[in-house]
Amino acid sequence: MPFLVLWPFTLICKLVEDSMPFPKRSPDVVVNCAALSVPRACEADPAATMSINVPSTLLEWLSAFKEANTLLIHLSTDQVYEGVKSFYKEDDETIPVNVYGKSKVAAEQFISKNWSNFAILRSSIIFGPQTISPVPKSLPIQWIDGVLSRGDKAEFFHDEFRCPVYVKDVVTIIQALTSRWISGWLLIVSCFT
Repeated sequence: MPFLVLWPFTLICKLVEDSMPFPKRSPDVVVNCAALSVPRACEADPAATMSINVPSTLLEWLSAFKEANTLLIHLSTDQVYEGVKSFYKEDDETIPVNVYGKSKVAAEQFISKNWSNFAILRSSIIFGPQTISPVPKSLPIQWIDGVLSRGDKAEFFHDEFRCPVYVKDVVTIIQALTSRWISGWLLIVSCFT
């Protein structure tokens, strides 16, 4: 059984080397969940979005290990696509239409250029049960439930093709990717405010 470490970044996603868990040994797998993912917030501050969503500091930290062979699993988004059709494939051209999508394309390009052992998971809206510990923003199902239960009016997108994915399916995919890889410990990076 691997040793699991959940490591939160601050919102500006800066690593302090001395504060990282087990700084003398590289993790076998890193699951990078860190992101500024609210499109409105991304549009308001593109520089912060790029700083948070492109994991340059994380890769710099991983590269510092003498034998860096960590599997980096990076969570991306379907917003890297233009959104004019459904069922995009991995090799379809990325044409993001917002800052969030552009930052995720930049992250994917940065990772593929600077790290040899990676998997990029592009998901759509991730939904599932309420988290055990509170998160700064509600998940889509909880947000919809809140709007409907309060009787509030809300505008929903009607001109997009999206394929929501259940959070436990994402976890299953990550477990499948890591099950053949892990022999030691797994680092999950998340961003919080």
